[in-house]
Amino acid sequence: MAEPEQLRTPGKYISVSTVQSSSRTSTPIRIHPLAQDQTAMASLSRQLARWVTGLTYAQLPPAVVDRAKGVTLQSLSSILIGAGTQPGRDAVKLMAEEEAGVRRGATILVTGEKVTKGGAAFANSEMAFAGGKWDTFRMLMHPGTSVPPAALAAAEETGANGKDFITALAAGYEVMERLAADFIPTLAARGFHASPIFGIFGGAVAAAKIYGLDEDQMNSTIALCASLASGNLEGARSGGRALREGAAVRNAMLAVALARNGHVGGETVLEGAATDGSECADRRVGEQRRRLHRFRGVRIGIHRSQLVVVAGREACNQRRCRE
Repeated sequence: MAEPEQLRTPGKYISVSTVQSSSRTSTPIRIHPLAQDQTAMASLSRQLARWVTGLTYAQLPPAVVDRAKGVTLQSLSSILIGAGTQPGRDAVKLMAEEEAGVRRGATILVTGEKVTKGGAAFANSEMAFAGGKWDTFRMLMHPGTSVPPAALAAAEETGANGKDFITALAAGYEVMERLAADFIPTLAARGFHASPIFGIFGGAVAAAKIYGLDEDQMNSTIALCASLASGNLEGARSGGRALREGAAVRNAMLAVALARNGHVGGETVLEGAATDGSECADRRVGEQRRRLHRFRGVRIGIHRSQLVVVAGREACNQRRCRE
């Protein structure tokens, strides 16, 4: 398979220099040196953004297209079941009451209420989780409760066709799982909840792809997700009810909306110096960076029950990518 142009030119950027808005004049913004220097090594979020924006339906082999349809149907079936559960009904009731009267938004599945896109993604995600028919990655993440709900909300607004939806879904799954693969064990050991923390990235990337965000906007979407990501295990352990993927996809839609409206998220939020002491500054980031910079001939594959884009032979030799 031909390698996307974005992966062949890791030093190039399409940098923004102004923020445009219909309600205000252009305002200069500060651009990180990595986004100006075309000879510098691309940041992690930039590499992911470049790959996502360059991905096309034509690059997806039939097996991946088939699996994308499968995980979508699995998510929808779980939503149908979850709609009849108490947690599912609670989520629908909350959004329907809080966001009554919304004219432009998205639909809560099964019940049909029109709420904001974030509200619909939240309710549909909560129903998907309540239904219990999850897919899984590393046993601790359930992308089907994050990626499809966000993608469906965006697709409803844009009128996206099936090919666009499937491409976005594949991109969301790949980014979510690539970011999570090295960090799930250490996150859990520190009391963080991996599924919602990484679920926001998958949902946001899928929605942003459907909206047709450019490279800079996609980079900002990923960067903003790093600020909005959250998830804690202690609440459920101490008698509470976990706030999971529903909150993650609601925040995912916020990240996309901010990026679409010119909010610049930053260039090195996943690995910069100011992340010292955070999970993103874990020593494994060095290896993650090396992997992301080894993109050679890209092929699309299937890893167990998930969609993944396997980046060349070296990545295939990694334990998590063996088929």
